[in-house]
Amino acid sequence: MDTHGKSNAEFHNEVNEILVRHESSFDQVNATLQVVLIELQALRITRNLNTNSSKINPFVNEESSHQQPTHPHPY
Repeated sequence: MDTHGKSNAEFHNEVNEILVRHESSFDQVNATLQVVLIELQALRITRNLNTNSSKINPFVNEESSHQQPTHPHPY
């Protein structure tokens, strides 16, 4: 931005245009962050529901490293 030879009104208008562009960019970032926040909250709820259902019903399969015990061959 070259301020030499510009009137105060021209300088003021140029600064206002830049501010409007920045506000628009911040609005876009804010909207994106809101979407991410909603998705994270949904994931947290889903995770909590899955955790709670396995506490209520111990027979619900969990994604873990539980392995079936191996039984030796009967004699």
